[in-house]
Amino acid sequence: MAEPFPNTDPDTLDPNRELPEEASVSEFHYERRVNPRLNDTAAAIGNAVGTAARTVGEMRERFTVIRGNARAETSARVEEFKQSASQNLDEAARRVRAAVEETRERASNKLDEARGRAINALQDLRKKAFSQLNQVRGKANNLREEKPIQMIGAVAASAFLLGVSVRLWRSNRG
Repeated sequence: MAEPFPNTDPDTLDPNRELPEEASVSEFHYERRVNPRLNDTAAAIGNAVGTAARTVGEMRERFTVIRGNARAETSARVEEFKQSASQNLDEAARRVRAAVEETRERASNKLDEARGRAINALQDLRKKAFSQLNQVRGKANNLREEKPIQMIGAVAASAFLLGVSVRLWRSNRG
């Protein structure tokens, strides 16, 4: 029985088995017609087949044959992977807890700072309000001392307007 392909290396093929560089002329005088769509389709099919063959060859290189006690080794690797994943998960959980605690502490500090600023602002506002109230009281006392008749007229006008306003309000309420 003869070997089907004794040498598959393309650089060392038998020269007697190679095709000639130029072909002989046919005796049938065949007129060659060129169909560009057919040529393009043939080229696309050739590219697709070549790509598929290359992909299959690459896939063969990626696969390895598992022999012997592969199940035991695989089980050990799976168990090792599980433990590694569990440790990584525990470490990630610890980091998350630490980050949450740090964020909580920062938020508490910021809240304390904001509370202090608000208290200071409220105290400043209170001081300004008392200062303005004292200024108004002083001006009212000066006005009372310097122009008592006008002061009595202003109080009477204010009382009159207040009375009219209350009467209108009560009549509109029902």
